[in-house]
Amino acid sequence: MTMLKRSRVSSQETPQEEVHRLRAENRMLAQANVEAQAAVAEARAAERAMLDQLEGRIPEATYWLQMKVLRQRRALDARQRKAESRAFVLRTLEKLGRGLTREEYLEARAAEPSERLRERIEDPA
Repeated sequence: MTMLKRSRVSSQETPQEEVHRLRAENRMLAQANVEAQAAVAEARAAERAMLDQLEGRIPEATYWLQMKVLRQRRALDARQRKAESRAFVLRTLEKLGRGLTREEYLEARAAEPSERLRERIEDPA
């Protein structure tokens, strides 16, 4: 408890700010843990695929590689969708000179001339 008081006094955080900061740190650590676990699982799967190749079980190794390509494709598509949505929001904000409400976001998305891009712009949460 004294550590919390010292950090709050030294950084001049209010208790609410400190709670918010600590929650954000917890979320970051949890996300890092999930990412590390996924990396370990991927490494183990790659090891199994290599062993399959060495032992002559080519179809199993090939299947794993195909699944890896599909996972990477989905991950890349999700990142591209986010990037396109952010670029869309930035263009719209630049036109307005202020922030967007949900209704304005939906209206601007509907007005996007490119159907392909309009379909890829995410719905606001």
